[in-house]
Amino acid sequence: MSETYITLRSAADFEEIKYNTLVQFLKRNPKHYKIKTQNREGGGRAEVMIAVSSLSPKARRAWRAAQKADG
Repeated sequence: MSETYITLRSAADFEEIKYNTLVQFLKRNPKHYKIKTQNREGGGRAEVMIAVSSLSPKARRAWRAAQKADG
């Protein structure tokens, strides 16, 4: 089963923390999180994506609930 990645902005929303706080967590503990970069269609800086499995259990439940509501 392939890993599902979401943007840092949405991950911060699911974690109920600020975006910059999540960025600092990533800088301090890079081995704790699975991340990848994805080039943007319009060019510019690559977008950082984080694996859903790297989120807290509470955030994973919120993500699953959002997926059920969308689908």
